[in-house]
Amino acid sequence: MALPHAQPLEIIDLAIEPPHPGPPAPDAPLGTSLLRSAGLQLLRLRLSARRSLPDHRLPGEATLHCLSGEVIILTPTRPIRLGPGQLLALPAGEPHSIEARVDSVLLVTLVRPPQPEARTQPQAETQPQAGTQP
Repeated sequence: MALPHAQPLEIIDLAIEPPHPGPPAPDAPLGTSLLRSAGLQLLRLRLSARRSLPDHRLPGEATLHCLSGEVIILTPTRPIRLGPGQLLALPAGEPHSIEARVDSVLLVTLVRPPQPEARTQPQAETQPQAGTQP
């Protein structure tokens, strides 16, 4: 069962962990989507000590805000240490992985790229009525 997302103008209390539908797999990263809209998604990501998320890329820009613990963000250019209260902005498409040095909680803000608009069917050409000039 999916947990409900917060709605715009609704307060999200980051200090309260939501109930989980069941026990997580041992030492598995645990992400909870807090809010999702057409252009934005907020996730609470919990990583156990010495666990990591493999190298990946995000289609839009993102911020990683360390709420507790300590993580290392590995990018192609350098490792970046984030501690409690620190925030990092990632450009769209930046390859990165995340390693937790201790039990850690991150608030991840994803800017969702605009989706291409659905193509509309071209309107049929209208035929001039009899006796009118085209």
